[in-house]
Amino acid sequence: MTTLEYTAQSNRKAGRIAPRYFSWSAYAIPVLILSGFGLVTTIPVVLLSYAVLRDARVRALRWWVGLTAGLFAIPFIG
Repeated sequence: MTTLEYTAQSNRKAGRIAPRYFSWSAYAIPVLILSGFGLVTTIPVVLLSYAVLRDARVRALRWWVGLTAGLFAIPFIG
């Protein structure tokens, strides 16, 4: 394996914008809510909140995750 092949493989992975668990969690929230498993949605919401706090690649989505977590928490507070 040459140096060029090694850097090409690492660049492919480095170009990913968001981690996989962030994308899967974002897709799972509406699916779980629409299918009737709304309380299980707590897990993807927590994963999104964790990712926004810990991963610099998705910090631009803080407002979106904050809004999602806030709207999810309203029925439990009220």
